[in-house]
Amino acid sequence: TSQPTDMFPRSSLRSSSPRASALPVASSGLLENVTTVLLSIFVFALPTELHFYGDFSVTLPAGFLCIALGALGVIKRRTVVSFSLGTWCFLAFVIWSTLTLAWASYPSLAMMKLVKYWEFLPMALVITQYAWSPRVRVRLFDAFLAGCWFGVFGVFFNFARGVEAVALDGALIEGRYSFGTDPNYLALALVIGICVACNRAASDAPRWKHLFFLCYPP
Repeated sequence: TSQPTDMFPRSSLRSSSPRASALPVASSGLLENVTTVLLSIFVFALPTELHFYGDFSVTLPAGFLCIALGALGVIKRRTVVSFSLGTWCFLAFVIWSTLTLAWASYPSLAMMKLVKYWEFLPMALVITQYAWSPRVRVRLFDAFLAGCWFGVFGVFFNFARGVEAVALDGALIEGRYSFGTDPNYLALALVIGICVACNRAASDAPRWKHLFFLCYPP
C-alpha cells in the first residue's frame, strides 16, 4: 500500500523517520476523523446514488465536504500519500475519456458521463490520502457493502411493487428493476461488492460480520 511522503520540508515534521509518520489519520484529531465519517457516508451512497430530495443525491454534499476537509487535513498533518498505480490509471482514463468527447456519437450522453468521472476523480484523490490506513480501509469497505445491501433490498422492494427502472430520458426500461439509479450502474456496483465481500470475509472480523459478508455474494 502507498506510504505517506513529505509535502513540506523534513524540519516541519515531528519526526524524520517514516515509521513515526505512519497512521496520520489516527494522529490528526477531529478534522480527519470527521473526513473519514463523511467518506463513509459518500461510499455508502455510491451504489444507489442515494437521493433525499428529488434528484439531489447525498453524494454531492458529502463529496464537496470530503474534498474541502480532506485537503485541510492533508495540509494540517503535513504529509501526503503518494498515488498508487490504480490512481494514475484512473486519472489517465478520465483524461482520455475527456478527449473522446471530440468524436463522440452522442455528445450529450458522453458529457453526462464525463461530469461523473470528474466528480469522482477528486474523491479518489482524497480517499488515497486516507485509505492507506487499514482502519480506514475497513470502514470504507464495510460502508460500501452496506450500501450494496441497501441497493439489493431496494431492488426487491421495487420488484414487489412492480416499479420498473427508468432510463435517463425518463422512459421505462421494461423488465428491468433498479433502485435510485441506472440499473447498469447499480449492477456494476453490486458486482464490485462481491469482490469487497470476499476480501472482508477473509479478514478477522467478528462472527456476525462474517455472516454479513458471506451472505452477500449469492
